[in-house]
Amino acid sequence: MNTDHRLRWPWQCAVLFALFFVLGALAEVAVPHLFIAAWPHNLDAAYLLSDILINVLLSVALVFGFRWVTGRRAADMGLQPLHGERTWQLALGLGIGAGAISLMAVLLHLTGDISLRPGGQAGYLLLHVLYFVSVSVVEEVLTRGALQHVIAGAGHPWLALVIPSVFFGLLHLGNESVTVLAVVNTTLAGLLLALYVHRDGNLWRAMGFHFTWNYFLSIVYGMTVSGADFSQGQFFNTVLRRQSLFNGGAYGVEGGWLATAVLLALIVWEGFFLLRAGTANTRRGPLPAPEELNQDHQGG
Repeated sequence: MNTDHRLRWPWQCAVLFALFFVLGALAEVAVPHLFIAAWPHNLDAAYLLSDILINVLLSVALVFGFRWVTGRRAADMGLQPLHGERTWQLALGLGIGAGAISLMAVLLHLTGDISLRPGGQAGYLLLHVLYFVSVSVVEEVLTRGALQHVIAGAGHPWLALVIPSVFFGLLHLGNESVTVLAVVNTTLAGLLLALYVHRDGNLWRAMGFHFTWNYFLSIVYGMTVSGADFSQGQFFNTVLRRQSLFNGGAYGVEGGWLATAVLLALIVWEGFFLLRAGTANTRRGPLPAPEELNQDHQGG
């Protein structure tokens, strides 16, 4: 316990882990039945709606859980009102995510790894937007929102970058066709998003990047996203012509060396801006003011 009678940061993280997994497991058992009963002849829509609701419920639960274990507000975990500079940060994240996926899709098409053809199906477009928004929100609230801010708030800014990123990679271990490189790339993506939060002081750019990365990969270009194949709602039909470590094979581009190169380039680029700004003096991320840190360290 700290002097304010709150749990130390590892236990705070453990409580948030447990909250996410236990509530998620319970919701996965209870919620889908509601939508399947309402739409028994449209299971695709029923499962999408179910997942959206589950992600919303988990996001809300994590916000309250963060308040409970830390005594801090939603704004203190990066969920600040979207206006002014934060709107620009969201737009920047959306653009970077879309651009990164578009670059990889074009390169894979030019190398002959995939065949990229226009004319995909356009079903469930709105539901897919809502679904991928909910995915980006719940995963960012958990990792870069709750965990990164808990660890940074305890005075460990570097651990706050590394631990949630590794956890983000490990979250994908159960995905279809997952490989070691796929987990490494997902961890690199987590590190990039953690750097965004570290520099911006909020989750908006990370959420924007996360959304368009997934949405453009699966719905716009019709490629596999983290091992999952979305067969409807595609603007393009993409056929994998050969499997290799370069393109990620059955897991999708996120499991290939091309994604490694793109993510490392984005990390270096973001690191350059952090170094140029002088992170010790101008960093606006989740580490609280020195007087708050002193209060935390008095408890050990």
